[in-house]
Amino acid sequence: MNTLTALINTASATNKTRFAAQRGIFFDSMADMIAKLNAEGLATQQNDGERVLVSNKVWMTRHGVATPVNTSNL
Repeated sequence: MNTLTALINTASATNKTRFAAQRGIFFDSMADMIAKLNAEGLATQQNDGERVLVSNKVWMTRHGVATPVNTSNL
C-alpha cells in the first residue's frame, strides 16, 4: 500500500483528521496533489480549488489535511 493510500484509509477508519506533512508528503499545488492521488489509483471528485473529495472517504485540502467524510448525514 502506498503512503497516501495508507493516510487516507487511516483517516477514514479512525474518523480522525490526518496530515500528509507528518508522513513527509508535501504538495506544490492542488494539481500536484491530485496528480499524486491519481497516480496511486485514488479517485478524486468535487475539486473546488481548496479541497477535493478522495475516493468518497476523505476531504483533502491543498495543504495535505485529510478529514474524514461525515457519512452520518448521507
